[in-house]
Amino acid sequence: MSTLAAPQGVLPRTAPRAVERARPSDSIFKLIVTYVLLGPLLFIAARGAFSVQGMSYNSKMGQALTPESGQGSTLHSAELIGFYGIMLLVMYPVLKQLIRTCRKHWPLFLLPLWAICSTAWSSEPKRTLSFAMLSLILTVFGIYLAVRFNPRQQMQLFLATGLVAVVVSFVLIVALPKAGIDYKNVTVGAEGIYPSKNTCSGITILLLLPAFFYTFPGKWGGVKRAIYIFLHLALIVAALARTGWGVLIILLCFILLLRFMHRLRPVERILVAGFTPAVVALGLWLVYVNSAPILKFIGKDPTLSGRTVIWAVAPLAIVKSPIIGFGYDAFWTITNPEAHRLALAAGDPFLNNAENGVLGMLLELGIVGMLAVSWVLFKGTVNAFRCFRRNTPDYVLWYMVLMFFTLLSLVDGDKFMFPNAIEWPVFMMAYVGLAEEARRVKSLGVS
Repeated sequence: MSTLAAPQGVLPRTAPRAVERARPSDSIFKLIVTYVLLGPLLFIAARGAFSVQGMSYNSKMGQALTPESGQGSTLHSAELIGFYGIMLLVMYPVLKQLIRTCRKHWPLFLLPLWAICSTAWSSEPKRTLSFAMLSLILTVFGIYLAVRFNPRQQMQLFLATGLVAVVVSFVLIVALPKAGIDYKNVTVGAEGIYPSKNTCSGITILLLLPAFFYTFPGKWGGVKRAIYIFLHLALIVAALARTGWGVLIILLCFILLLRFMHRLRPVERILVAGFTPAVVALGLWLVYVNSAPILKFIGKDPTLSGRTVIWAVAPLAIVKSPIIGFGYDAFWTITNPEAHRLALAAGDPFLNNAENGVLGMLLELGIVGMLAVSWVLFKGTVNAFRCFRRNTPDYVLWYMVLMFFTLLSLVDGDKFMFPNAIEWPVFMMAYVGLAEEARRVKSLGVS
């Protein structure tokens, strides 16, 4: 049976769910490393830019404080060194096992290594190299999470991160609204500890997901789950990010579909899987036919706040460097004239995002980068199908939802492997988890 060798005192990944739940020593809250990791996890959850650091930008004349806006302060440099240093230090005790796992899952390194190579043609080589190296560290860090912790502990770790993030976010909203509320957009919304309300919505959704699959212990377990879910839903609603609301609805529908199919026999699952694309297509057609009233209801114009215009003009820049792109995180920079031309063509002089994962990847790392991402997404999806069966553990369903969350980036406004972002290491962890579970299922001959 192939599995990740867990450090001493950590339950192996292949143990049955009943055994996982029964072990009292399995709690991650008894490990010192848990509290050490909370700092780096919150830092990359906020994309390396806590809202309290961007209060001077928090007005309609400002913009979202992100790693791209080049903070360059001594404090921010110290944060990068400190938090990434912690990541490297905690990985050292399991270094040999980590190296073996990285070799086994080498396709995960195709994109960060290609990003490093793009330094050669980037208009901002120092910027590209620095962010690409950080993305490489985050890739290894995501694999480390899969190596060091068993699935139940992984969920506990992200539940703890989510609880701290949501509580501190509400504290900032009430006590320090200049930091906790996003005033940079037409629609004012909560941003909590995050650099913008859109980031707040997206990351809060990500940190909400394990609550649907984790069994909260104790007599008050159901109450704990309800409180956790309520706090996160309240923050998502308060952010007033319509895209986030849509992503949440799609994810909840996907979770319900997984739960429903989870109870079916193999033949029944095949039938449901066959009808699902038709139902989705019908739903999309109904949305398209009724797009005008729907957009009016959610407060969007026909261009989706200018997104359709950006999608239409982005290929004008892509065709100028379709194979290799313009360099990792180097397209939307002052020194790149193509970014200025694209912004003028879109009618937005402050444009700094393609508002689409595929377009963003093509602009930065070209077709080669898109192929690297597509291969990993394809392999992860195949492993998800291989793992799905009637007795699939809840943690595997969580991995599947995380994989689907990543796939939504194909149409979402974010991009893949965003600098200093938690989404990439979470994807790495889910990929490794699904790959190991698929290998275990195959070795056992489970249908």
